[in-house]
Amino acid sequence: MAIIHEKSPEEIEEIEALYKPLGFEQTAHYYDNPLPGVLYLKLDLVDQHDNPADLIKLER
Repeated sequence: MAIIHEKSPEEIEEIEALYKPLGFEQTAHYYDNPLPGVLYLKLDLVDQHDNPADLIKLER
């Protein structure tokens, strides 16, 4: 089970600050996106996290 998320290159700061620390890695595109330079990020929930629910815990 995995999550794949797409982001525009302009959102690289958000990718570095939010997605990379959670374990997302860049992956190949999964469809022909008409927008140039879109980045695809994948998080494998089964391999990287013992409990996927840990991903949705929010800081209080």
